[in-house]
Amino acid sequence: MKNIRFCMAALREDVLGFIFKIVQMTISFIIIGFIISGINENYTLSRQINNIMGNQEIYVLKDNNANSYYDEIMSDKSYIPKFQELTEAALAIQDRILVMNNVNTVGIDYKQLDVLEVSDSFFEKYEIKGDFDELAIRNDFTLHRYEGDMDSIVKPAILGSGLKGKYQKGDEITDDAGNQYVIYGFVDDKQYYAAPIQGKEMNPLDDVIITPVYIDVNDVDSMYFFLYGCQFLVDDISELDEFMSINNKERILETYLVSYTKQLEYIGNEYLNSFVLEGILGICLFVFAFAGMICTMFQRIADNAYEYAVNILCGAKLTDIYARIIMEFVMIIMTGVIVTICIFRISLASLGIVSLACLCFLIMCLFAKYKIDFESLVENLRSKG
Repeated sequence: MKNIRFCMAALREDVLGFIFKIVQMTISFIIIGFIISGINENYTLSRQINNIMGNQEIYVLKDNNANSYYDEIMSDKSYIPKFQELTEAALAIQDRILVMNNVNTVGIDYKQLDVLEVSDSFFEKYEIKGDFDELAIRNDFTLHRYEGDMDSIVKPAILGSGLKGKYQKGDEITDDAGNQYVIYGFVDDKQYYAAPIQGKEMNPLDDVIITPVYIDVNDVDSMYFFLYGCQFLVDDISELDEFMSINNKERILETYLVSYTKQLEYIGNEYLNSFVLEGILGICLFVFAFAGMICTMFQRIADNAYEYAVNILCGAKLTDIYARIIMEFVMIIMTGVIVTICIFRISLASLGIVSLACLCFLIMCLFAKYKIDFESLVENLRSKG
């Protein structure tokens, strides 16, 4: 308690400097945390997509259609046969497509949830773990065609981990639009899926409803989003020539094929550019803040060396003196650590910051130990006495 009082007395003499050091260290920790988080997310995204591809390549359709064209095809029934032909062409290569459509949201019990329509291979390819029957997934998460009437259809559903406590397996639920679902199971915590064509972030599966793909072959909207949800897993792009020729001949969609490999390269370059910029800023700020703390510690030791020696002569332990010297800087570092954990929670980023903080603490202890020779100072005081 005395050490705490001595520390507080020293801080009152330099309150603004203490606050400034806290802000510096906290901001540097946050920036470094975002860098660690980004590196981990980029690695996870690349690993997941490369696991899916294996020795093949994934191609997806790039949506290059104008909003006015989308409005036109939704209102003009003459487009239905064209979309039916293109949809059948995609379904003809069903053994080489992985479908993942995540453009819809629904409301259930006053909670907004994303609807993720997938094919049965989604769980295996994306390595999604959870409490569900894999055989039931293979049997029921197939591509379903229907014509216009969904009222009698009860969709099988896998719910996100954030909904475990609210529902049970076998429960039937209905969303605000009247769609009915029967719960087959739940995904585990901290499960994510990559969608490189949509962005570089991993998408969490906490608040989602995962259902099979249902294609209304009389509805352009349904077929449109099915086509843009297809991931074509092929050995060579030439395997998609017939499919693309149908589209180009009928002028159905303004689109082209995008390779996931190229997309991953683009995302990697984007991450690299941001890492360099943020890394220089974060590391420079951290070095500046840490160097400032070291200099302040040296100044504290120089200013109070006589007082420390007197305290030792009066019975204080060396550990008490070291604790008094280090305490101010532990408070600065711990504030940054606590804020970082609040932002990143328990993650690789927060663990990295905690490790960095421990290293800072160790370095400061070594500097404090070897900067001043307490025994020599005490001997000098004794000889003067």
